[in-house]
Amino acid sequence: MGCCRLGPQPSASPLRPSRLRPPLGRGRSYRASRGGDYEAELEHKDDIAAARKESTQLSRMGELKGALKALQNVEPWLCDSTELGGRTLLELGWAYDATGDREMGRKIMARLRQHPSKEIRRMSQQLAFQDEASEFLGVKEFGTDGPSEYEKLSRLPRVKGIKRYNLLDAPTASLKRPPVDTLSEARMTLRSAAVRRGDNGAPTRLQQSITYITKKARLSHYISPVSPPIPRLYLPCITTQAASGNATEPLVPDGGAEGAGSLLSGTWSLALTQRDGKVSWAPRDARLELSLGSGGGGGALQGTFERLAPGGGPGLYRTTGSVAVKPGARAPVLQLDAEECRLGPLPVPLMTRTSTERLLFLDSTMCVAEASSGDLTVLVRPKLRVDPDDGE
Repeated sequence: MGCCRLGPQPSASPLRPSRLRPPLGRGRSYRASRGGDYEAELEHKDDIAAARKESTQLSRMGELKGALKALQNVEPWLCDSTELGGRTLLELGWAYDATGDREMGRKIMARLRQHPSKEIRRMSQQLAFQDEASEFLGVKEFGTDGPSEYEKLSRLPRVKGIKRYNLLDAPTASLKRPPVDTLSEARMTLRSAAVRRGDNGAPTRLQQSITYITKKARLSHYISPVSPPIPRLYLPCITTQAASGNATEPLVPDGGAEGAGSLLSGTWSLALTQRDGKVSWAPRDARLELSLGSGGGGGALQGTFERLAPGGGPGLYRTTGSVAVKPGARAPVLQLDAEECRLGPLPVPLMTRTSTERLLFLDSTMCVAEASSGDLTVLVRPKLRVDPDDGE
């Protein structure tokens, strides 16, 4: 028989460190050395998921640079060893390769060679396999001007079905669906509708997106330095998480009128207008072309414009004149001074010579402007294609 020791047992000394308990902060530093911080990725998982959705939509519409930028914004939060981080880094590497930066794509894929998932590891080796196959077959690289495999994949025809039996549209158009409450969802919905020239069976979502952007833009008013301090709780802004902490995601680019003018220059397709809550779709040929320069004084940009838009009669009316992008109290203002209007070869009298529109939202692919009368106009870049996954 064994003996049993009676009495109080000796306890471990409080000064003796436990081998099962790592020093404070050791786990965080180890994960950072392995490629990313899991806590940061977990905190921003909603932003990462929204960026992936927007990048997918932009790539299917042909805007590869915009898709790359959406993923670059969330790259500081990605962890190399997680499922979410690995999937997002794969899409980032493919986006770099699709835009012509193959070397950066290789570097992103190299970060995933030790990923715990076998599938992600194999997918990260695809670029290396393509290089080996191209070298073996003697295929030259086309560069950024040649055909892209990702562009070809995005143009694959969608499997068509009978619309009345499509059960996937029910949750999309359901009135019980949570309303649009993020900027990412609002601009994706607006961009999709503007490119398709239709609400895709969900007019409520379209109205919610327009209302969301309009309200946020009206709240984001300019605060003068001499104004009394306002509690931060009531500061109107759209908050997103950035690599350095909380930050605001502006509706219009930084730099005032000059920053807005650099994005406004070029050709825009007039997609839709909203008047008194009713949305009307513009023809495919309707457009607005802006040629902006500098030298307006007071931070304004001046140039010329040509607009082809529906009018009071049949056909499209061509209006030309001068344009100016000026700084406004809330946001930059687009002022159009019409000089001539024609319907085909026939001159048409000008009913309104000067129109002023405030920019509610502006990025490289879409512009939302509000006229002084309250009418809303949504414009998109003509290079955007219809997303084949948006339905018929």
